[in-house]
Amino acid sequence: MKRVHPAAQAGKRTTTIIAIILISALAVTGAAITHGLGMWGTKPATVATSASTKTKTSQPQAKQSSQSQEQTNKQATPSETESPSPEPALHVEAQSYEFDMPEYWRDRVTAHVDGDTVTLLSKAYPDMDHPICNIRVADGEKPIAMGDIGRSAIGWVPMTSVQHIEVWAYRYPVIAASPGSDISPQTDAKYADLTDLQSGGTVDYASVKDRLVSTDMRDVEGLFPIDTWLTNNLVDVIKVK
Repeated sequence: MKRVHPAAQAGKRTTTIIAIILISALAVTGAAITHGLGMWGTKPATVATSASTKTKTSQPQAKQSSQSQEQTNKQATPSETESPSPEPALHVEAQSYEFDMPEYWRDRVTAHVDGDTVTLLSKAYPDMDHPICNIRVADGEKPIAMGDIGRSAIGWVPMTSVQHIEVWAYRYPVIAASPGSDISPQTDAKYADLTDLQSGGTVDYASVKDRLVSTDMRDVEGLFPIDTWLTNNLVDVIKVK
């Protein structure tokens, strides 16, 4: 039997031990590397998934925000087919009817509404006893009494078979030229303002008054433009509700 030198045998054992240690070290290192790659390799995938989810979530929100903004813009923009609302400063509403006052009256006339009775007053002379005109609902299909030259029904509007709307007005040049009038006398400035509003500026109070006085109340032609203007600009625009 061949004898192995003790030193050689010891060297062989040392080599074997080193080999085992190296193999173990490689195994541990490989596991660590594999674990490290798995740990660092999964994070980008997770981040990518989060970014994708965030993008997908943001898209509906952006779309919804855009739709909300579009709806707001539509609401803020009036429809082209929408009819303009009546001018608040000129529009008057009673219980059963409504109308727009003439543009000539803007900032000069105020309306006193009491149910179905409307009294139109000069802002310069807001006197209920001396109005521009009165509007009221009366019984019957049409007026029975029309008044006289000093105060009369200028016109009327049918409502039903049992009611109608009447527009009454004083003719202030006649009242001023009639010494026996039962209406308390007022200043010429007041009568001039009321006559101007009643006629839309087409009748000069002083001229008509002087003609009435000089002709002993026979020249009344100058009064008719008041009736014509009130009919065209007030009576004809009254609408039954």
